[in-house]
Amino acid sequence: MSSWRVSRLFCDLTQKSFSTSSVNAFKSNKHFLPKFKKLRAMKVVRVEVPSFDEKTQPTSEEIRTKMKERGLVPPRMWQEKPVFIASTGGIFEPYVPPEGDGKISPVTLGGAKQSLLKVGKKGTSLLAIRKIKSYDEDFDSSDFADEAQEIYINMHHSLAEKDEEKLHNLVTEHAFPSVTANTDKNRIRWSFIKSLEPPRVVHARVTNVMTDDNVFGQVTVRFHSQQTLAVYDRFGRLMHGSEITVKDVLEYVVFEKHLSNQYGVWRVHDKIIPNWMPPKEPTYRTYIKPTVPVLHQSNLGKNLRDGIIPILQHSGIVLTNNQQKAEAFSKYFEHPSPSIFPPLNPPVCKFHNKTNAKEELVELFIELELLEALEEVNVDSAPGEDEITYLMLINSELRFRRALIDVYNDS
Repeated sequence: MSSWRVSRLFCDLTQKSFSTSSVNAFKSNKHFLPKFKKLRAMKVVRVEVPSFDEKTQPTSEEIRTKMKERGLVPPRMWQEKPVFIASTGGIFEPYVPPEGDGKISPVTLGGAKQSLLKVGKKGTSLLAIRKIKSYDEDFDSSDFADEAQEIYINMHHSLAEKDEEKLHNLVTEHAFPSVTANTDKNRIRWSFIKSLEPPRVVHARVTNVMTDDNVFGQVTVRFHSQQTLAVYDRFGRLMHGSEITVKDVLEYVVFEKHLSNQYGVWRVHDKIIPNWMPPKEPTYRTYIKPTVPVLHQSNLGKNLRDGIIPILQHSGIVLTNNQQKAEAFSKYFEHPSPSIFPPLNPPVCKFHNKTNAKEELVELFIELELLEALEEVNVDSAPGEDEITYLMLINSELRFRRALIDVYNDS
């Protein structure tokens, strides 16, 4: 054997031995416990890194192919959002109540005319009730009147208790702002006494909104009952009505239901107020100052020191306007007598933080100065740390103002 072949064979054997030894030198990368092999594989998330070799603006066909590979649905070219209409924006074909309803007897001539007009308008309502029954098989006009009265009573109780979650189930989105207006800081006491006449359905209409299959139904119910209503402000003062006085109330309430909705319910939608109905009583403005009592000239100085402002009568003459009061006031106090204003012993105010401390006398505050200061304040300003607003001071009672002046004078 030649030397060249021997060296070649030696090299092959050496390489094989080196390769075998190198393989045996490294450990296996398999886990020693193959039981949780699948769970260990789930820990690794493969992230598809974008390729920078792709085109910056691929064609529509390439985009379609890529989205098909990834299982994505191509987007729509138009932008549409689902719209759900829970209630209508008002009353369609509102009911016109006859003038004098609830007061005219059916035996009189006016009552007979009302009965004839009622019969003439029943045809359209009967067709609407038939359409409502095609969506709601259990609907009956006589039974619905009692159901509507129950909804009407529960709505007022929820409003008095400020239960907005329950109120949304009894009132439509159209009527909710009107029902809850100006009730956030007030207290309502309402009670239903009895029905003077049984509630009855006087009007019914059906209409579709936007599409033919989106149908709404409206039913107007007449309520003639006795109720009590009292509204208190946040300070507990009566603003409207009375909890004792019972009043006769005649109302035409419109109830609405989304007939196309399988889970639609009848809710209060609006109220019809005829033109001939008398206006309601105005609400008391509780921030107005109470009337100052009429006092005589002889008690003027004493009452001023007590905190009462008696500028309503002077020398037996009743002063009707502010100009007369100002003239009489300035004329009377032009030369005050010591009997009216006895000398006072005001407290001593010392300024300790000054180098040249001097004792200075200060006069006592009276209620007149407090009232003049309250007339010039900004009632919309924010309160201080005591959370007492200027409006509370203006509406405070006489004894509170006296106590406040004592605090000022003692400090």
